[in-house]
Amino acid sequence: MAREIPVEEHLERQLAAGRKVIANDAQSRALFAQLKSECPDVDEDAIVRAFATPGFGTKNVEAAVVATVRQKQFNAQSPRPAFQDVYDHLLPEDLAEEVRTDPEYRAQFAELLAEIEEEFDPDGGISDADMRREIRDALA
Repeated sequence: MAREIPVEEHLERQLAAGRKVIANDAQSRALFAQLKSECPDVDEDAIVRAFATPGFGTKNVEAAVVATVRQKQFNAQSPRPAFQDVYDHLLPEDLAEEVRTDPEYRAQFAELLAEIEEEFDPDGGISDADMRREIRDALA
């Protein structure tokens, strides 16, 4: 049975392998420098780890390294919106917390959602805006 490798150890191995690839190849050093300048928001170690790919030096693998680092840059510049649960997403702010914490209100809300979805299901579903409007109308 294979030994499980702790995450820290795995990351260190990737970093060492990436450094080795970059140190041993002029084209890799040039690509590393280019990626470092094009993707300033990506941690340098993350760029180095991207080079720790089996078969590095082939055209497709280099493209994958470039894509990986550019995706990390995109993610750094485009953070995801804050998580909203279904209550925050569909209910008015003052009511969301109350429904979230009261089991009876949660059950009533679930029933309301089921009724609305059942009504709109034959029509191909319901948009978020329409769902909010139906909930607002039901609560009025």
